[in-house]
Amino acid sequence: MQTVDRTRRFMHAASLVQCLLATLAAGSLAPSAVAGGVCPCLGDITGDGQVSGDDLAIMLGAWGPCGNCASCDADFSGDCQVNAIDLGILLGAWGPCAPVPANDLCSEATVIVNGTGGANPFCTLGASTDGPSQTCGVPAFSSIEGDVWFRFTPNLTGTMQVGVCADFDVRLAVYGEGLFGGCACPSGIFPAPLLGCAGTDSFVSCPTGAALLVPVTAGDCYTIRIGGAPGQHGSGNVDINFYVPPCEILSSTKLTAGGLEADTEFGISTDMSGDVAVSGAIFDDLLFGGASAGSARVYRYQGNLWSEDQTLVAPSAFAGQRFGISVAADGDWIAVGAGDIDAACVADPDCYTGAVHLYHNNGTDWLFDQTLTPVSGDGSPMDHFGTRVDIDGTRTLVAASNDDNANGIRAGAVYVYEFVSLFGGVWLQTSKLLAADGDNFDDFGSDVGVSGTWAVVGASNDEAGGSAYLFQDTGSSWPQKQKLHPASLPATADFGYAVAIDGSVAVVGAPDFSTGTGKAYVYENFGGAGWLLTATLTAHDGAVGDSFGASLSIAGDKLLIGAPNASSGRGAAYLYWRVNGGWVERAKLLATDGLSNDAFGGSVAIDGGLGLVGAYFDNVGLSVDVGSVYRFNGLFECTGNGVAEACDIANGVPDSDLDGIPDICEP
Repeated sequence: MQTVDRTRRFMHAASLVQCLLATLAAGSLAPSAVAGGVCPCLGDITGDGQVSGDDLAIMLGAWGPCGNCASCDADFSGDCQVNAIDLGILLGAWGPCAPVPANDLCSEATVIVNGTGGANPFCTLGASTDGPSQTCGVPAFSSIEGDVWFRFTPNLTGTMQVGVCADFDVRLAVYGEGLFGGCACPSGIFPAPLLGCAGTDSFVSCPTGAALLVPVTAGDCYTIRIGGAPGQHGSGNVDINFYVPPCEILSSTKLTAGGLEADTEFGISTDMSGDVAVSGAIFDDLLFGGASAGSARVYRYQGNLWSEDQTLVAPSAFAGQRFGISVAADGDWIAVGAGDIDAACVADPDCYTGAVHLYHNNGTDWLFDQTLTPVSGDGSPMDHFGTRVDIDGTRTLVAASNDDNANGIRAGAVYVYEFVSLFGGVWLQTSKLLAADGDNFDDFGSDVGVSGTWAVVGASNDEAGGSAYLFQDTGSSWPQKQKLHPASLPATADFGYAVAIDGSVAVVGAPDFSTGTGKAYVYENFGGAGWLLTATLTAHDGAVGDSFGASLSIAGDKLLIGAPNASSGRGAAYLYWRVNGGWVERAKLLATDGLSNDAFGGSVAIDGGLGLVGAYFDNVGLSVDVGSVYRFNGLFECTGNGVAEACDIANGVPDSDLDGIPDICEP
């Protein structure tokens, strides 16, 4: 008897209903795909393209009630038993299956006319493999066999979601227009570019389905390829849905920061952890000769407002040390970088050795705890130690992008500190990270992020447009695991200027990509396969000189990206949500009172539904470049329409207590 592949299930009446996916209300649509187009050869249990004695033998061997309905391949009627009804179906389909599908070849792709919510059935039985056997780099979805093809031309610009529900282990890929425009296939002299791929386990709404988010332009032709994993084929339905263009969220609410004067540049750095936020003012003048010594303001979110909690200053403040050039917060710890400090050369404003000061909350106040500097003899003038810092749990990473080391002059380095429970607790330097291929003036340490055992380090001046590096803590050291450098990166992209990481997702900004329009690259950790590029993000209205990607903040399924030079320096920030494995732009954040050269978006922070955006050149009253930090609430979704709650409120949804949460979402 021929062996049956138990992972393949034929669609019967019950599973047709199970694969029906709900659509959301107006404003945004969730993936919708109804399984349909059951192959005309339903009795082909072995999957060899014909109904024959092999299939009949399997059916007779399984006759009677199914021990496990999910593994009962011969149960075509869906009643959890193999009986005369199923036998009748099998005998009625006896012989060869239907001929090769009409859309077996890319050149004969079926045009989708039923877009949102429409039924576009397909069957891959008898289909050949017309496209390349390998698609994108995501290992689980990289191979497609037995493919059929569709084409679709959207009538609006936005984000298209291709949803597939099928009765087999499905694979999905979407391609854009060819070099000279128009519909194109992924083969030939000028192949269509791959925009993305997906597979069964990326789409949990259907037991065997897939979904893919693709930014699209109205009038362009997109080619959709559907096949299976090796040895997998069957039937299903493909559906197209759109996410509405992002809304604009305006804020005139600024965090109060008393005592700041002109040219303070408050908001040049910002971070958030739960209900705690911190922002630096690097040129804040302090008493007793502390001109431009700098400060950092700490805030707590209480009720629906951020209230100023405390002002932090360096333990030994002196003029020109730029305290607050970088900040990081996690739990009860705050780290503040002072990129120009050096007690050995107080009189020299160009010393730039740097330090990082750590503050701990005792339940009431933020108290200075410790100053971090490189181990004795390592720190040198011009290192810029502390211009970037990040903290996660018991780890603090400090960048020194101008550090001279074995890699060369100003090649850059990142220092790792761990909190150990000695003498009441102390932070100790445990590692110094260098790029395995570092060189002179790489700016390794342009930015740094840490999450759990992983660290990402930007090197924006590395050859060919910049790079980013991933390191992992093994318990005894931090070896470099991977270098990130996307293909076809322009030499002036500044890839790595900003980085962020949270769990298994890392984001790298390239603010000078495409003459300063900017781009952000999203990487995900696939275990043994490494960190793979899964998305490239651009603003829906991006323009030359915007510097999209100059600042980044990620927390779970929300990502905030700054574009401080947008609109002649007025600036903007863009909110992305992770939806079904992809990232969708949901909102554009702006300052209500924004003016040219404010640099709104120069720093960003997000956690939950709260967001903060720094505009460090904002004028306050008649004082120029004081700087501000704008508050945004309601950056999450609770009404089920796919729109940020701040957008709902702006459009008239009641929020009687002004906490950024619509009344209908509150208890």
